[in-house]
Amino acid sequence: MKLLRTSSVLWWVGMACSTTPHTPSVTPGGGDIDADTDTDTDTDADTDADTDARPTADTGDFTTTVGPDWASCSVDPTNALRVVCAISDEARTGTATWTVTQGDRVRTATAPTGEEVVLWGLAPNLQLYWTVEHDGDVGTGAFPTGTLPTGVASLQVTVEGTPLEVEAFAIPYTCDGQAGAAVVDTDGDIIWYRQEPTTGSGVLAGPVGIDWVDDRLLLALGGRDLLETDVTGRDETRVLGTERPLHHDVALGEDYRYVLNADQHGITVVDGFYVFDVDGNLVGEWDLADHVEVGDTGVGAFWMMEFPFAVDWSHANSIELDGPDHVLLSLKHLNTILRVVANPGRPDFGTVEWFLDGGRSSLPSDFTWTDAGIFRDQHHVSRMADGSLGVFDNTSQETSRAMVLDIDEGNRTVAEGTSWPFPFRCAIQGSLYEQPGGNVLGMCSTSGLVHEFTPDGSEPAWEAEVLCLQRSAGSGHLARAIPVDLPE
Repeated sequence: MKLLRTSSVLWWVGMACSTTPHTPSVTPGGGDIDADTDTDTDTDADTDADTDARPTADTGDFTTTVGPDWASCSVDPTNALRVVCAISDEARTGTATWTVTQGDRVRTATAPTGEEVVLWGLAPNLQLYWTVEHDGDVGTGAFPTGTLPTGVASLQVTVEGTPLEVEAFAIPYTCDGQAGAAVVDTDGDIIWYRQEPTTGSGVLAGPVGIDWVDDRLLLALGGRDLLETDVTGRDETRVLGTERPLHHDVALGEDYRYVLNADQHGITVVDGFYVFDVDGNLVGEWDLADHVEVGDTGVGAFWMMEFPFAVDWSHANSIELDGPDHVLLSLKHLNTILRVVANPGRPDFGTVEWFLDGGRSSLPSDFTWTDAGIFRDQHHVSRMADGSLGVFDNTSQETSRAMVLDIDEGNRTVAEGTSWPFPFRCAIQGSLYEQPGGNVLGMCSTSGLVHEFTPDGSEPAWEAEVLCLQRSAGSGHLARAIPVDLPE
């Protein structure tokens, strides 16, 4: 494996998000969203009445003004949605206050005069105005954000309803020959992205695992590489060329980063995970085959390109932190959830504390169902605030559902709790995230539907549909929708 790390010192701030009720709209990667009727290339006025804040289709008019001679803001040349601001007069000391306004997004930040400020959370192709104040002097300027590049520009987002708690969400994507992650706000605007050329092949093409925690992204790419970056793109760590293929999911912890992997055992493929420290050094490995008796049958041909003469036995599809020392794993083909000691500094690292069977597992279960509950082909198991488990149940019902498992680890009992149905059966992937106020954000990967549910609501209060208009080879599926908190 090869480790790469880059970093620089700067300040970053995000843009606040509007909570105004939003009527359904379609934003294919930004741009003019009203119906322009004057589409020629001359300089006459548009004949339509623009209803959005973007430029008209035939002129692309924006207001652009240069700021004071002692300060500047500009679009980051490496990313269309990041704005970099700085004090250029080295004689100025102390702190400066920056205010950026883009429609109803407003953000104010104070930073040392010698440090750059990176602003994020901005929509593409949209006018912004900035102001800087320092030592009684005020400077202003204006310019538009940039145009999304090929790839992320082909993501289409449609939103409907009124968001209650969600502000934005992060998704992985493979689209139009490019791969990466994007953050989408509740207006359907892409407000952040990180893009890489598509690597890998088949089911391992593009992003194969994503996590977003405290404005940091962890992304597994192409089945062999791992990228961690902050929202500014200035602080990055890369792990290149892992021995085992990476797949499905990653987890970003305070001290460690976890990523699912797989290896061949006899005629079957069995899962495990790597543990990396904050600098990208491999500090731990775990293999399911060391803790269970591996079977000799499997389902499907997921690993045909990596392990052509083996069958997929366990098919791990999620790894989530469960406190500082444990992870929760989901094994789809075994219909099993397990809890593992995952802190490599502990002497009992790797110990499986319990197995939970969803109804048809070949592994022994440590729990008894008190209500004949069930889950099938599950994805994304996580701990809820009240100690229960959140699960995306793909196939136990006619349509998929996000659900809660009321688990009593002391008495080793489990029962079904609240569930939130989706209108389709999601054959692959899917996620469920609890938000601080108790609402949940669920995603059906097959349809690209993201739903915000209240704790006791069966119908979504708000929803988004995310599609790639130019889906390329590879999975292309939007495996997760992770809530992203934007600064107030």
